[in-house]
Amino acid sequence: MQERESHNEIHWAIWIGTGIIAFGIGVYGAASGADVRALFVVVMLLAAVASLAAWFMPIVAARQFAPPLAEKSKRGGDDKLALLLSLMDDDERAAFKEALKQRLLDSAAAPSDGELPYDADSLAALLHEQDSGRRLSN
Repeated sequence: MQERESHNEIHWAIWIGTGIIAFGIGVYGAASGADVRALFVVVMLLAAVASLAAWFMPIVAARQFAPPLAEKSKRGGDDKLALLLSLMDDDERAAFKEALKQRLLDSAAAPSDGELPYDADSLAALLHEQDSGRRLSN
């Protein structure tokens, strides 16, 4: 949205400037009695060219700086993993899979936000302990 607003501001500036220049040319022509029609046409053509250039410049710039699709890749991680797996024998692959599985299970069990994991059994046990503690104190 901001790009469209600046785009409109550029066009307003071009045409307001053109209007001021055309008014000045008209005043000069009236004061001196000179024929200024050709000068007026030149100013209007320059404003039209500037306006068209301002309109199409973002499109040209976007095409010029867009990276080619062939160069895009995701760090080549798949190639490295395929090479690593091809270098391993069956026992190493099984050990690698087991280590990866254990790592995933450990990361899933330990919360990353520092809070203790929640499950219904531990909550019920905690509530039961609190109830029995209240009964003993009374």
